[in-house]
Amino acid sequence: MVFFSSVSVEAFADSTERTDRQAQFMAVYLLHFANFIEWPKATGEARNAFNLCFYAEGNVKSSIRELAGEQLKTTAIRLIEAPTFQVLKQCQIVFIEKRKVSEFQKIKQQTEGKPILFVSDKAGFIEQGGTIEYFIENNKLRFAVNAELAKETGLILSSKLLRIAKIVERKK
Repeated sequence: MVFFSSVSVEAFADSTERTDRQAQFMAVYLLHFANFIEWPKATGEARNAFNLCFYAEGNVKSSIRELAGEQLKTTAIRLIEAPTFQVLKQCQIVFIEKRKVSEFQKIKQQTEGKPILFVSDKAGFIEQGGTIEYFIENNKLRFAVNAELAKETGLILSSKLLRIAKIVERKK
């Protein structure tokens, strides 16, 4: 079940089309990350839904909204846009678009110690304490992973995911 390797964003003559496709792939990757990461066992309401929280604008926001109704195995995926600090603690994935990343340190403080996968398309996001960072390489959307940080927060990353990711360490 490896569908990452065939997914890429090729260069397009029209930059708007490229941006739209990149936004669509970023959203789809969020779903795939959920399938290739194991979160610690949760109890109560936290397991009734898989909470994908996001801070985004424009076509990225639209692409994530298109994930409404998707399922993760037998669990419904709940999309939560711009969650409050209290709700953030119930998120499994938090995507923060580069235009919204200025709030990341506050978000990180409010969720300290929680098993949350933080994802962004902002360059340098991993150095700021993020888990996954999207980047463009050879006109393709790729992602870097801080596997050490993921492990520290209780997330277990599949070897299939790690094989296609660029593994990086955050600077201490």
